[in-house]
Amino acid sequence: MAENKKLLKNILISGKIYCETGLHIGGNKEIFDIGDIDNPVIKIFLLDENEKNTKVKEIPYIPGSSLKGRIRSLLEIKYGEYNINEKTGEGEPSTEGIIAKVFGKPAEKSQGKNELEVTRVIFRDAYPTKDTLKMWENIELETEIKIENTIDRIAGKSRNLRKTERVLPGSEFEFEIILSVFENDNESEMLKLLLEGMRLLEDTYLGGSGTRGYGKIKFKDISIVERPSEFYTNSEEENIIIEKGESLDKVINTITKN
Repeated sequence: MAENKKLLKNILISGKIYCETGLHIGGNKEIFDIGDIDNPVIKIFLLDENEKNTKVKEIPYIPGSSLKGRIRSLLEIKYGEYNINEKTGEGEPSTEGIIAKVFGKPAEKSQGKNELEVTRVIFRDAYPTKDTLKMWENIELETEIKIENTIDRIAGKSRNLRKTERVLPGSEFEFEIILSVFENDNESEMLKLLLEGMRLLEDTYLGGSGTRGYGKIKFKDISIVERPSEFYTNSEEENIIIEKGESLDKVINTITKN
């Protein structure tokens, strides 16, 4: 039977995601016209600051679900903590261990209500920084179109031309991850696991077509702030663990030493 546990603190990890190469996180396209992009990136409407309900233009962003899913899968692959579906042969999320505890598990995987447990980590959607919005405005472009094809090995000719949209290299997005720590949690283990997943992501890719050069990213300008449960009731000050502006490697070294 699951125990009722009190929240001890929230740890906020924030910073920027820098795109070193073009980034493609797919969006939906309901209508196709001749010459249109085959694979558009996911976008949201940018709202005017003075007219909150006015749709101005669509801009790319990074969904929190993309970050969470990719980091989780990389950790599961490293530690072999994933399940194989006997019918499909596909890998599925782990349901036991520290990874499942931090990232959560599907409700249908729990045997009963008493076994449900609060997911420890929250990934916010990452939106473009103000500098990136200015850069896009100045060059009147926020994405690029990359034309790809498939090569016929026998005839030596290209076929199946397709247009894929990518966020421009050099673009930056502001990210925020919240790690909740409850009674009897191993705070150090959970935080190190999360940072390890971020490092794995830097050395692989985010989004689609990573093996073809897409999606190389870097975390930068990182800060980590600790907010105890009292912060939310009596305005107790937050504790700065990592000052804003650090690289991921420096953050990991500092956390590991402590």
